[in-house]
Amino acid sequence: MTDSEIAAYVAAKTGAVPWRMTSSEYVAAVPEHGPPAGRLTSVPWDPELVEAMRRHSIAVVEERVSDSLLDDLAVAVDRRRGRS
Repeated sequence: MTDSEIAAYVAAKTGAVPWRMTSSEYVAAVPEHGPPAGRLTSVPWDPELVEAMRRHSIAVVEERVSDSLLDDLAVAVDRRRGRS
């Protein structure tokens, strides 16, 4: 199973909303060089994502976007604790 298939399965089973997994976020983060994207599958939340990945054929690894992911988590934690 690809990461996209796993995410689609989890979203379908739990109602989860994929986070930072859109075509625009991919295009903004894709490096000039990197590991190949691997096997690509369509996802229900953004039909354009697989096409963007086919065009670039480069994977965006979590380490490349870890600062953004951690910033998002910090904001979410602050909101849950009633902070702005």
